[in-house]
Amino acid sequence: MAEHRMSPLVIPEEFWDQPDARAALSDRDLGAVFHLLRRQLGASQARIAIAAGLTQPDVSAYMAGHRTVRDIDLLERIAGGLGLPAPARHALGLASVERPYPDPTDVQSAPELTPFVAALHPSSATATSPPSETDPLVLHARTATAKRHYQACRYAQVVESLPALLEALPSRHDDGDLWALAADAYQLTTSVLIKLGASGLAMVAADRSLVAAERSGQRVASLASKRALTHALMSDGHHRAAKHVVLGALGNPMPRDAPARQLSVLGALVLRGATAAARDEDRSTAFQLLEEAAVAAHLVGQDGNLHWTSFGPTNVLQHRVSVAVSLGDAGAAIEHARSIRIDGLPLVERRAALWLDVARAYLQWGKHHRAYEAVRTAERIAPEEVRHRTSVHIMVGELAATAPWSLRSRSRQLAERLGVGP
Repeated sequence: MAEHRMSPLVIPEEFWDQPDARAALSDRDLGAVFHLLRRQLGASQARIAIAAGLTQPDVSAYMAGHRTVRDIDLLERIAGGLGLPAPARHALGLASVERPYPDPTDVQSAPELTPFVAALHPSSATATSPPSETDPLVLHARTATAKRHYQACRYAQVVESLPALLEALPSRHDDGDLWALAADAYQLTTSVLIKLGASGLAMVAADRSLVAAERSGQRVASLASKRALTHALMSDGHHRAAKHVVLGALGNPMPRDAPARQLSVLGALVLRGATAAARDEDRSTAFQLLEEAAVAAHLVGQDGNLHWTSFGPTNVLQHRVSVAVSLGDAGAAIEHARSIRIDGLPLVERRAALWLDVARAYLQWGKHHRAYEAVRTAERIAPEEVRHRTSVHIMVGELAATAPWSLRSRSRQLAERLGVGP
């Protein structure tokens, strides 16, 4: 029976173990590899092209010796499409990228959010709840621990500890530092609820943060709370409103004599505004805010984590990636991403976010194999970031629905593992 040109090309692993195949890979002679596939597996040029993510004329040119591969992205795409195992990738000069999938029995369900309802709506709490520790030093330590868990993408641990922390915060006092601490705790609550797709509860937490920040009388607390509000508005699709919150908070040009901590919080707020403007399709405002943030990063002078912002020059560059993706400029997003030293990013949450933006850019660009590898990298770095985020599920669903034959099985396995429906 004649082969169907759209049927997937299945290459047994032992194919890559034979001397001719190893020699062709070591020479990066894809034409010789394609000849072996045709001679030994009976694969037509059309089926090889479909598997490798090429056109039939491309395959013909390689087989005739008229073309060679020098671009590493193209090599990665072809290797991914043909399903090269690790030894074959090494022979081609590529690193291993696949690791075993997590055991499905280890995949945790979404954290239970009911305790947040009681913590954010005290009237719904039971009268028999045990008293919590309210010593300010202990509250500061508990808040810092929760923030560290968040920045390491250990969301289950944050969800486990945060409601009790919120209930422990005193509500009747005139201590500005305690109100600033409460604002911090509610900002963290806003962020983690957004990660878990609870945008309604996130808006309540953002409002609590704004009220606490106002009572603190502290500028940094106010700016950080407006950042939380901006994030909550964006999570619910109100990008224009979020943009105007930031523009109103920025007001005058960036204050050059402000302390580094305040500049970091203001810069992080402005970056959130740039993303909101991009999602509102306001290109000029997005770029204007990126430049304002770049000024703040220059004044801060280094990458840091002042007031838990992870703000600095690299953070600005990361947001250039995000803004480019939101504006549909996939090529620009990848160029920005290539200039970032990912292994130099100290926070797990930031590294995972960058890889997911890279995945979105590659998916926009139609480079499905690269998008898949970027999602898998993010999953290895921060499983909970990939497992629970609605936006990631949407992207993975699109990837599984549009992937070429050579990637369809793996992308659908990924979607099924994350609980993404067809």
